[in-house]
Amino acid sequence: MKKKICFLVSLIICCLLYGCQIEANLLESSYEESDRNVANDCALCGKRRDSLMGYYRRFDSIGVICINSWGICDSQVRCYDEDTGKEKFEQSHSSTLFHSYGEGECAFMIQGMYERGIAEIDVNYGERSIIDWEQLSERLCSGCFAKFKNMEDRETDLTKSQYKEVCLVDFKTAEVYSLEDRHTWYMIRDYYVMVDHGEDSDHITIFYAPVRKGSHG
Repeated sequence: MKKKICFLVSLIICCLLYGCQIEANLLESSYEESDRNVANDCALCGKRRDSLMGYYRRFDSIGVICINSWGICDSQVRCYDEDTGKEKFEQSHSSTLFHSYGEGECAFMIQGMYERGIAEIDVNYGERSIIDWEQLSERLCSGCFAKFKNMEDRETDLTKSQYKEVCLVDFKTAEVYSLEDRHTWYMIRDYYVMVDHGEDSDHITIFYAPVRKGSHG
């Protein structure tokens, strides 16, 4: 009798340990799969860890992307609370930011005037400011990569080796816009964008200009 009891107790303990081991293995597999999915996700429309698009997607604004390094900056045309994601209106000053992405790469100087809904961006191009298409394809899903290829295809006078590595991005729609010389302005939803081209540089002015609505008495 004692032997049977001992055997049953041993069997129950083994089952419990085996069950725990299975659960642990399932959890570990789940986490590993989740990590792989996140790590391989799209840098434009997804939640890839080395992309700030997931952060900026909360805000209604226009940004710029240094494509090769995937450096993303907000234009600062509007100001948002980082915690709540809501727009702030109490600012009465401008903000100036500088971002550089390495030797030979692009650099941005951004001045935002929140209270007026205006932003100015100076883009300086380096000797390596040409899109690396292979690297870009590894960062993006096929749909988002097609956006960049379609953008390039519309520049009929350019070859791949000449295409600039900087573009505008709409944070809400994830649409991208070329800064090639043939483009001098865009109307992107409620934003009017002017582009002045220089030698190895661009000056971009963005106005937040929603449709005006008259009052009804």
